[in-house]
Amino acid sequence: MTVGLAQIDDLLRSHQVKPGMTGLAQVNGRSDLTHYEKVKYDLRYVANHPITQDLKILLKTVGLVISKKGAR
Repeated sequence: MTVGLAQIDDLLRSHQVKPGMTGLAQVNGRSDLTHYEKVKYDLRYVANHPITQDLKILLKTVGLVISKKGAR
């Protein structure tokens, strides 16, 4: 796969996201996503960072842990 300049720019911007316990990519596909799809989720998180989004991620994480759907 060829990587374009836009993808490199997206990857660099995604590094603005501080690591945490979970994130949009982890609750929306995790290992079923490509690396670039995960970067896109990080960018969406940076662009739209209301506290309600953090609460949704937290609730989805709890649901996935209880259901064991995210475990591999």
